[in-house]
Amino acid sequence: MWEIKPEEMAAFGDGGNDFEMLQFVGQGFASDAIPSIKAIADHIIGSNEAESVLTQIKKILVAEK
Repeated sequence: MWEIKPEEMAAFGDGGNDFEMLQFVGQGFASDAIPSIKAIADHIIGSNEAESVLTQIKKILVAEK
């Protein structure tokens, strides 16, 4: 279908249910996350209240241009 490779994917997570997803993708981001998620994330970003996920998505999209 889309043929997107895992290393081309990014994901955002904060809880235990996000563990496998963050390990699967090329760039994993933790926002307001539990310690075990922070430990495996490629990047730790700010809080959800600060719109950190939106800010990071914008940075990724700009870098892709």
